[in-house]
Order: sequence, then structure tokens, then C-alpha cells
Amino acid sequence: MKILRNLILLCFLLFVDAVYGQLPNTGLFFYSHQNNIDKRTSLTLNDNEPYSLHSQDVFSLEFDILMRNENTKFGYFCRIISNKNENFDLMVNYLNGKFFVLNNQDFPLSDEPVAGNWNHASITFDKKQNKISIQSNEQKLNCDYDLSNTKNLSVYFGLCDHKGFAGNDAAPIILKDVIVKYNGKDFHHWMLGKHAQNAVYDELKKRKAIVHNPYWLMDNSVHWQKRAEFKTDAFTQITFDSIQNQIFILNPKGYNCFHVDSDIIDTVTIAGNVPHNSFYNRLLFNHISQQLVYYGFDSDRTYFYNFKDKVWTGYQNHNEEPTHAHHNRYISALDSILYLFGGYGFYQYKSDFFRINLKTNKLNLFDLSHTITPRYLAAMGGNTTGDKLYIFGGRGAEMGRQELSPKNFSDLFEINLKTLKTRHLFDLDKKYEENNVYSNSLIVDEKNGCFYVLAYPHNKYSSNITLKRINFTTREMETLADTIPFYFEDVTSFCDLFYSPRLSKLIAVTSYSDENKTSNVSIYTLDYPPLRENDVIQIASKAINWAWFLIPVLIAGAIFVLLLIKKKTGSKKETEFVPSKEKTQNIEPGNQETEKSFYDIQKQSILFLGGFQVFNKEGNNITGEFTPTLKFLLVLIILYTLKNKKGISSAKLQEFLWFDKSEEAARNNRSVNMRKLRVLLQTVGDIEINNENGYWTISINPSVFSDYWEALKLIEKIQSGNDNMSDDMLHLLELLSYGPMLPNIQFEWVDSFKNDFANAVIDVLLNFFNNSNNSHVNNLDLRVKIADTILKIDPISEEAIAIKCNALFKIGKKGLAKTTFDNFTKEYKSLLGETYNGSLKSILN
Repeated sequence: MKILRNLILLCFLLFVDAVYGQLPNTGLFFYSHQNNIDKRTSLTLNDNEPYSLHSQDVFSLEFDILMRNENTKFGYFCRIISNKNENFDLMVNYLNGKFFVLNNQDFPLSDEPVAGNWNHASITFDKKQNKISIQSNEQKLNCDYDLSNTKNLSVYFGLCDHKGFAGNDAAPIILKDVIVKYNGKDFHHWMLGKHAQNAVYDELKKRKAIVHNPYWLMDNSVHWQKRAEFKTDAFTQITFDSIQNQIFILNPKGYNCFHVDSDIIDTVTIAGNVPHNSFYNRLLFNHISQQLVYYGFDSDRTYFYNFKDKVWTGYQNHNEEPTHAHHNRYISALDSILYLFGGYGFYQYKSDFFRINLKTNKLNLFDLSHTITPRYLAAMGGNTTGDKLYIFGGRGAEMGRQELSPKNFSDLFEINLKTLKTRHLFDLDKKYEENNVYSNSLIVDEKNGCFYVLAYPHNKYSSNITLKRINFTTREMETLADTIPFYFEDVTSFCDLFYSPRLSKLIAVTSYSDENKTSNVSIYTLDYPPLRENDVIQIASKAINWAWFLIPVLIAGAIFVLLLIKKKTGSKKETEFVPSKEKTQNIEPGNQETEKSFYDIQKQSILFLGGFQVFNKEGNNITGEFTPTLKFLLVLIILYTLKNKKGISSAKLQEFLWFDKSEEAARNNRSVNMRKLRVLLQTVGDIEINNENGYWTISINPSVFSDYWEALKLIEKIQSGNDNMSDDMLHLLELLSYGPMLPNIQFEWVDSFKNDFANAVIDVLLNFFNNSNNSHVNNLDLRVKIADTILKIDPISEEAIAIKCNALFKIGKKGLAKTTFDNFTKEYKSLLGETYNGSLKSILN
């Protein structure tokens, strides 16, 4: 075949009737004829500079391409322009199909590409053999061509703006993995995944390709796409069919069915009553029976929708108060059992766990409050086999009572659905603590050992939903994708997360009621797996400036030589005395002594100061294995044992922990929990719980450390005026530095113990300071530490502020003394509502 002057036309066969499916999750989408010229896409390789072609070079360009099934299937994939002003075009021309057009000749395809599939294509310029080769998948076409005077080639995809060769006909394609080769070796590789704003860099040399009007498919894993919006006249019922990818949204007359794969909305009118509820969502889709299910919290209140007859079988509307608002629900794929957990109603958070057999309507109710703190607005989801259930986070309170300081949780529990045994897996680290509650469902990704959940603040009406990924092993939480606007107003709002395996998408559905009592429902999708914003941003590496690298090297070398010279000259001098690094008790005022840790608190320990924690013999933190009941039980027994040696009575335990139970039920609960507590404490060390004459006490072997117990002993020793009083004080200050006593337990029964302990601490610290026989009281740094400890307990203690300011002044930190005093007066005014009468001068005197 002779000279090619204008065109090398490459036409990929597409079946007319092929249905174009979901977009892939990577590649560059080219805006084509469906957009005006100004908004069509172009990609220019090599930062708009031509590639050089020498006498023996073999230059190749290859890429993966996908034709979209749009009405106009015509346009340029790629245009290559030489220094001789020749253009070589790879293009699609959908006329009759089933051929290439090359220099007005037809060439049938042996392997016909399938619509919606990726196809591999390449073009090679071989100067050594004066030949051009074109390949589409497995079929190859060779053309003789005189390349002797071809010195360089410029490469454009889509829209081309090269002078004299401008073209507007960008083909409707998706492009990825563009590779440039010289003599068979990769030179540039643009993956077209990660990207910059209007550029993308190759993986080998960070060479820029320029992009105009890009649609990066990878961004669909970062940006939620709003797919639909509905309004209904009542609190709506919503569910998702992950097999057919349909979202059902009930309305007073029937339902809307949104097809996620096609954006088609079906509106169906139902004969008879349509389920509705003013407080919570009770609609689910049973994938096993292929039925819509509307369930109740009683065995005779579960109804099924007949798709054929378009009627809810036997349903009657019920007006009832909310007892389990924002509960969680899940149908196991293992046996078609419906599980319900938690919720809120009548100022009570719930830990109720319902098990409903959808085939027989048999209902079982279990109380999980001994394991999981009562809550609502949690997330729940199962594994792929349907035998494990996970419950994460939520908002609730101990004992389920809303008046007892409700809080947000970030804990994860696992329920074995075969044995119904519950296991606490972990609490998220405090660095992840946010004022969040969660979507009704969570999505478990067993392959990658993580789960996904939607999070939003419970204390804001107008806010945003964020997607979180939490790792089962590392317990780390990441924020992914962008945000979804959300309006939260407790029981009238709803948020859920679904996953479509076939579409490989996460689906978020939000609902809220406005002032007109109209429900506003929005549907969003995100490509799976989701990514962070940083995961798609590509940053080009800058070339290294070796001059800047050499400067610090030369400076470092010069310093090394000077030190070497100094060492040689200094070796003739007498050896200087080097002070010991050991901690000294009698330090000079103003010098900071080296901190020493007296206690190893992370092994065989029960800790109250700074928060309740327990470590076993191996040094593992087993705090999470203590349910709220077990935690309170242990705390009560320790507190009362140390208070009066007599311990706490069974009647008192019932009053505090099982006030809502009968005497027999309370006794059974106490027996079960005592047994569990003893088993847990055996892993800590030699600890015994005893019962004598109806009173419960605890004995702890000295090998097990209790910071609260140790602090009480030290307070007693210091008050007795023993010879080691100063050393005991340093030990006590270390314990007190851990934090306040049991800060996360807010009950009346613990308040008196906290107050007694705080008063004892302040008394012993002030007595120590005022003891004229104590030589260590002149240690100014110790005086500051004592004052700081008192001020943590009592921030407006006049004695403590006087101690601290005097010590700082004598150390020479006069400005800090003034700042400390000013902050004290502000705190005094804030807490007492009146101005502090003293002055810095008066307390210094």
C-alpha cells in the first residue's frame, strides 16, 4: 500500500442494539456531540510539545478506549500531526459498521468489539522500515509509508486546536492507559485516573498532558451524585432492593419506585390502605421472598405487599406513640429472619433486640442492656453470609434514662446470630471523637476488613453528612468523599446507606420533614470503593535543584571539620565534671527536675483517675469487655469497701443498678453479673469478691495496682506526718496528674465519693504546704505543681492562686505570674458572678 496523505480511519464495530451499562470507575470521559463545541473535551500529550522522531526510531502510541452508546457515534479518537503537516486520524465512523475505512478501502474486522467493553488500540510509526501499523484488539493492519522526512509528531485526543488542523468532532469515548513507546520501551504512561485540575501527569517522567473540559470518572468515587428527589405528604417509608437496584418510597396513595441503574421512576397506585407512621421507618425489602415488608413490634403486626394485586395484605392503619424511634433493622440472608435493635421513646433509650421470623411471624424479645448501653441513631449491618450482625455508635444513656446525661458512642459490637452472643469489639480512639450519630445501616467490606457508615451531628438542624470508613483491625476512621446536605430534627429525619453489588455503588437516602409536614427525600450515589479527595489529586514531582542539595552538605562538612579540630585541641585540657542524670530532690528554684514515673499503670491495674480503665496480666486494655453494668458493679464494690470496710449491701446494689426490676429479677441479674465480673477480674490478678451477711466487698492483692486505692493510702500517710512525707507527696502528685476521679460516670451515687476525695486531696496538699517542718516546701517548682493540682479541682481556690503566683514571682517569671492571676480573676467572675477583691500585690505580700 502506497502513500497515506490524509486519513487513517479506524472504526470499531458497535452493535446498534447494545445497551450501554454503568460507567467504569476510572478513565477520562470525553464530552462529545451531546455538548456544544465550547464544552467538548480535549487531551494534548507531552505538554503540547511534539515527540521527536530520529532515523532509526520506532514510535508507538497505544491506549484503551470505550465507545459510549450515544445517538451520534462519529468523531476523532486521536489525531497525530507531523512536521510535514500530515494528519493521521484514528476515528469512528458509524455508517454500516463491521469495517475499517482506510484510504477509501474497507477492511472487515475479525473480532468485533462489544459495546460498553474496553478495547485496546495502537498506532506505530516505524522509521527504520517506513511502515505504519494500526492494531485494534487482536487484529493488526500494516501500511507502507515514507517516514524518511518525518521528524516529529504531535498527539491530540478528542477536540484538536492545532493550527490548520482544528477539529470539533470529539468522539463519544472513555479513554485510559495512554502509553508512548520508543523502540519498544515505555517512555510515557498516562493512566488517566489521578489528575490535577486541568492537567494529568504520566507515571514515568511526570510529563504533563493538558486537558480541557474533563470529566474524570475517578471523581465519581469522591463526589456524591444527586440522582433523584421526591416530596410526599407524610413521614415516608423507604427501602432498597439491592438485586433489582430499586428504591421504594411509600406515599399515601402508593409508592414511587426509583431504578438506580436507569434513573427511571415508576409511580404505582395501591388499592386499600398504605402503611405509614409519623415517627419511624418500618419498611424493608426481603430479598429471599422478593417482598416488601412492613413490620411492627408485635408478633401480629407484620404485613407483606402483593406486587401482582398491588395491595398490602391485611394491613390496617395504627396510630401509636413512638416506642422505638430510630431503631435499627436487618433481614438476614441466611434464614430470612428480621432483627430489630434499640430506639427511643417516652424519654427512654432502648437496648431491646427483636427477632421476628417472617415466615411464621413468631417474635422473640431479648434485653441487651447488660451488654450494650441503650441507644438510638446507631448503625447496624451484617456480613455477607448473614450470620453476624454489627452495631456501631449511636446516642444514649446508662440505664436508658434520658435524664442521666446522654452521650454519643463510638463503640462497635458483634452479635452472633446463631448463638445470639454479643461481643464488644472496640471503642474508637478519642482522637476520632465527634459529636456524631449515624445512618440506620452500615456496609461491611469483609475483603478489606472495614465497614462504611454515614455520620452527621445530632445537635445541628442544618448540617452535612460525611462518609466514614472504619477498619476492624487498626480501629482507624477515615473521612471519604465530599458531603451531603442534611436537615436533622430528631425523629422526623432519616438517613440510610445501601450498597449495590451489581452497580458497584454506595447509595445514600436522606429524608426530613419541613414546616408543612411534607417529607423531602433525596437519593445520592457514589462509585465503590469510595475515595478521599486526596486519593484523586495528582501532584507533579519537581526536578531536584542539586545546588540547594549541595549547600547544606558542604555546610555540614565544614562543621564536622571544625568539631574535629576542636576535639583535638581540647583533649589537652583537664577532664570536666559531668553532673549525674539521676533525678535530684533538692533542686534549685526555677530549674525543671527530670520527670520520673513511679507507677506502671498499664499492667494488672484498675484505674479510676482520669477515667475507668482495666489492664490485665499481659498489659492488654480490657476496659471494653466491661459492660456498663459490670463497670458500675466493680466501681460500687470498690468505693464502698474503701469507705467503711463493710462493703455495699445487696439492697443498695438493686437500688442503684436494678431499680426497675423485681427483687427476684434483680437477684438473678446480680448473680449473673457477679459471675461475669469474677471471671474478668481473674485475668487481671489475685482479686476476690466476697459476700458476708448480704454485704459485698473486694480484696485486691498488692500485685494489682489501683490508683484510687493507692491515692487514699498516700493521703493517710502524708497526714500522719511520716518521715517519707515529701516522697509520698511526689507519688500522690503523679497519681493526681492522671485526671479527675471517674469523670465519665455521672450518677448521684458516685458524686459524694468524688466530693470526699476532692476535699481530702485539697486538705492534704494545703497542709503539706503549710507544714513549717517540711523542708521541701521551699522547692518552688513543687509549690507550683501543688497549686496547679488544687486549681484543677477548685479553679477559684484563693490559697492555691497565692501559692502559685508567689512561686512564679520568686522564680523570676513575673509576667507569667501576672497572666496567671488575671486568668484566675476571670474564672472567679465567671463562676461566682462577682469581681475578685484581691490584687496580685496583696497575694504576693
